Amino acid sequence: MNKRILCEADLKSTIPKTWAEAVMCCKTNNPYCGADGYCHADGACFEVKELTLEQALLEIEHLKKELDETRVKNHQLESMHLNVIARLKHAKDLALNNGKSERLFAIRQTLAVLERGNDA
Repeated sequence: MNKRILCEADLKSTIPKTWAEAVMCCKTNNPYCGADGYCHADGACFEVKELTLEQALLEIEHLKKELDETRVKNHQLESMHLNVIARLKHAKDLALNNGKSERLFAIRQTLAVLERGNDA
């Protein structure tokens, strides 16, 4: 039994089993859905009208796992962003001490853009 409910995005999956199961969901027998990576019936093949309790619990479990993975990736990206800002501030101090005005200007502009993006 499939551990999650298939969706149209699975037609673009790089995992062969997931992709094959998504292609098998096709109710229109359109041979191009799998090749094109989208449902030619406007997603009708993947519409789920009502879930059983077991399907709903499996979907919730899958979504919790996906949320946890997304949180970890977000934390990693945020850490890398803060690391880049710290390194640029250090480079700015070095440029200021060495009297490299052009480099200092470029670093200040870059920091302004990154810090503005951090506040948004």
